Amino acid sequence: MSEETQKTPEAVFLSPRPYLSWSQIQLFERSPDLYAQKYLYGKEEERTEAMLLGKRLSEALEIREKTGDGALDNLIAFFPYYPEREYEIRVQMDGVEVPLYGVLDGFDPATLRIGENKSGRLWTQEMVDESGQLKMYALLVWLKFKQMPSQIMLHWARTQYNGDGNLEFVGEINSFEADISLNDVLSFTDRVRKAWAGIKGLCQQQLADG
Repeated sequence: MSEETQKTPEAVFLSPRPYLSWSQIQLFERSPDLYAQKYLYGKEEERTEAMLLGKRLSEALEIREKTGDGALDNLIAFFPYYPEREYEIRVQMDGVEVPLYGVLDGFDPATLRIGENKSGRLWTQEMVDESGQLKMYALLVWLKFKQMPSQIMLHWARTQYNGDGNLEFVGEINSFEADISLNDVLSFTDRVRKAWAGIKGLCQQQLADG
C-alpha cells in the first residue's frame, strides 16, 4: 500500500484511486463499464498502434538522443522546449471533495505556459479549442497558481501509414494555440463534479454487490 493511499483511506472505498485525472474522466464518460474493467478490476486497455507511437515520441523527447529514425529525430530537434517535462500537479477542487491530478507534457512555471504533445489522430484548431484534456490542465494551473495559463499549446507530430500499412512519423509538427477562457474552465468543472460523483457511485455499488 502506497504512502498516498495510507493518507487517504476513505478515498480508497469511494474511488479506486484517491484522485481524479483526465484519463479517468474521459473513460468514465465514454463507458462506466469500461471504467470499472480498467480501474476496479485491473483489466488493461488494448494498446493501439497510435498509442505505441505516442509512447515512442514521449520517451524520445525525454532522452533527446538520436534514435536512428530520421523522422523521429527531426521531431526531437524541433519540438518546442519547455523548462519542465512531465510536470505533476495535485490540487483540490471544492475544498477537499474533489482531488485532481495531472501530468503536463511541458510546462513553464515562470510564465504558466502549457505544452501538450500529440501524435496519431488528426488535430484541427476546433478540436484543440474544445479539448477536455486541455481544459482540465488549465483548471489544474488555475487552482494551483490562482491564475489562468498564459498560453496553452498543442503540438501535433503528424503521422501517416507507410506502404507496409504501418503508422509512422512524417517528421513534421503542427502547433495550435488553444482558445480556452476562464469561463470555459469554470464550465468544465461541472464535468469534473459529475464524473467524480459517478465514479464514487459506481465504486459504492461494486462494494455493495460484493
